[in-house]
Amino acid sequence: RYISVTGVQTCALPILSSLGTNPINNYNSSSSSVVFDFKANDNLGISNIKLYGDWLGSWTGNYTNSSYTNNTWLNITINNIPDGTWKWGIFSNDTSGNSNWTINRTITIDTIPPNINFISSTTSGNNSQNYIEANLTFSDVNLKNGTIYLYNSSGLVKSNSSTSSPLFYNFTNLIDGTYYLNATSYDNANNENYTSTSTIILDTIPPIINIISPKNTTYSNNTIDLNVTANEAISTWWYSNNTGLTNKTFTPNISIAGYPDGLNNITIFANDTFGNINQTTIYFTIDTTPPTYSNVKINTTVSNALAKFSILYNRSEEHTSELQ
Repeated sequence: RYISVTGVQTCALPILSSLGTNPINNYNSSSSSVVFDFKANDNLGISNIKLYGDWLGSWTGNYTNSSYTNNTWLNITINNIPDGTWKWGIFSNDTSGNSNWTINRTITIDTIPPNINFISSTTSGNNSQNYIEANLTFSDVNLKNGTIYLYNSSGLVKSNSSTSSPLFYNFTNLIDGTYYLNATSYDNANNENYTSTSTIILDTIPPIINIISPKNTTYSNNTIDLNVTANEAISTWWYSNNTGLTNKTFTPNISIAGYPDGLNNITIFANDTFGNINQTTIYFTIDTTPPTYSNVKINTTVSNALAKFSILYNRSEEHTSELQ
């Protein structure tokens, strides 16, 4: 363009408008307040410099500087930009009315964190198994990823991430112990959301049962005390024996009547709070019948001497008595 001054044509340089590094094109912001960097340069001086954007529903000037110092960077903060993807650019004109536009840039405002949840098939509570299944759902209009974390007392055991939902992962070959499971999700504006942390205990070892009574011996009473203990908390105790009592639940300790004479047995079962079951059996003998014997006459005269004789009982037990 040319400007005529007292009959002489003078070349005027074009306006140069520049955008800075804030915000870069396609920037994602988790804040509704954004700093915009820009400047303009013209050899005749800048009359106005304006920041335009479409986040108010139309292409509208959101900032105007009519006393701009030529070729000076401006750092302007615009507040309360609504969530969404918007275009913005810079308009400037010089004192002669010449104007220029920058190339538009795009910005996305996202102040809402992703939704994230473990669904019901995720392992929880106490379990008699060596694995933990995690099933995570997460969503966002501007989704980046979701990550599942498993910890124990030593720290992170393992994690698994995905950019799409749902995310299922099975943590396998775990040793018995206490574990902690949680998850996080991010969107492209770096908003974060996370689940609560659940405590999961794995125990695959059955309880150890100790039978204090009865013992592997002979009893002269057909009512037997059942006295048992275990090395951990027991959810359910039950027993079966040779008298026809099957899967009878009980709370230690009790007495059981009705055992017949002869060889008997009882099997004790215990189920711990994780569902591990163990059992143990003991054999014992009941003998409630007293021994019998026959009268024995000894036609012998003993004078001032020690005599010995034997009596044979029906239990095949030989007892020796002495007469003096």
